[in-house]
Amino acid sequence: MLMEQAVSATSWREHNLPKSPSRARLDSLQAVARGADGICYFQWRQSRYGSERHHSAMVPHAGADTETFRTVTAMGADLRRLAPVVGERVTARAVLLFDWPSWWAASEPGRPTSRLDTVEELARWHGALWRRGIATDVAAPGADLGGYDLILVPHSYVLTPDAAAGLEAAVARGATVVVGPYSGVADDRGHILQGRSPVLLRDTLGVSGEEWCALPDGDTRVEVTPQGGGVLVFGDDGGSGDDGGSGDDRGAGGDRGSGAAGSAGATDATDAASILGERLRSDGAEVLATFGEGVLAGLPALTRHTPAAAEGAGRTPVPQARPGTSGR
Repeated sequence: MLMEQAVSATSWREHNLPKSPSRARLDSLQAVARGADGICYFQWRQSRYGSERHHSAMVPHAGADTETFRTVTAMGADLRRLAPVVGERVTARAVLLFDWPSWWAASEPGRPTSRLDTVEELARWHGALWRRGIATDVAAPGADLGGYDLILVPHSYVLTPDAAAGLEAAVARGATVVVGPYSGVADDRGHILQGRSPVLLRDTLGVSGEEWCALPDGDTRVEVTPQGGGVLVFGDDGGSGDDGGSGDDRGAGGDRGSGAAGSAGATDATDAASILGERLRSDGAEVLATFGEGVLAGLPALTRHTPAAAEGAGRTPVPQARPGTSGR
């Protein structure tokens, strides 16, 4: 169920643009396409006073003789025609991991950078999948991952042993796990895990770090290695890039990018990173890209690893992506 949406403008942004009727229709039908059986709005009648007096509603201040109300009634007619799909479900093979406690903990002051935002990372990674038409669930770390072939961890600052074990098990059975920046840093009390990072995922990823390094303003050059030349950018490319070619799986887990790079073609020799890097070493992982300048020059920026436990596991082809917008 789509629990709540605005039929037109919200009231809580600094500058609140209204939705067009076609955009409002698209927002609702996208939810139906993903399996929603109910479409709800906030609010029924527009509030006469209070903080939401300018938040759009099904019945606005001007009443029923309005484009807004006609948009809602047209949506009702659409849903009536779509009644035969009620109860149908869409099965996703990809999942993004996210949980609120980790988000809160990652937002505390005193970090290497305050520019790395958990929700922005989640939206950026999801956007890359959405533009390629890849249905994606969102689940909490530690959830049952048995039905997923592609498991993305954009920014899980807090990581518990159970959640780490779930990722390790997923890799062992043949799933691909992609881990983003500043993940697996702390326990469920927000205390920094001791040892080379990410402490609980070192063996799974085949790489370990000793220091998180904020990157200078602007772009930091990242050089793609010959091994990484065929790995695609997982970035804000507006959907114009390659969607994965043949889609053959390159191994289970451990792709760790670096910073927040822009998009580039799969054959580009260089790319760029920003915001945050990590002083890494490969502990068996294949290095796909290195930092090309700065204090991290020559060190791994993006790696890929197939642990021994995963060798020989059956592989289900999944679209290839390099997390160029984020990662270690």
